[in-house]
Amino acid sequence: MSQTVELPAKRQNRRHPLEWKRTVVEQTFEPGASVARVARDNNVNANQVWAWRKLYAQGLLVEDAQTQAMCSSSLVR
Repeated sequence: MSQTVELPAKRQNRRHPLEWKRTVVEQTFEPGASVARVARDNNVNANQVWAWRKLYAQGLLVEDAQTQAMCSSSLVR
């Protein structure tokens, strides 16, 4: 008698476009909005939205800033 055990599918990390992240973050700045509600409405974890808000506040949630950060870190040795 053999038993078969089904393993859950491996979880895939999602990659969201920067424009979409900015849109989600900007929704949290609307009057009466909460990070938890916006996160739930967009099917992401609230902690992830808080992390995006931090990047947004630092000006790092833009295409150019991300490219500059990658270039400058590759120059530092």
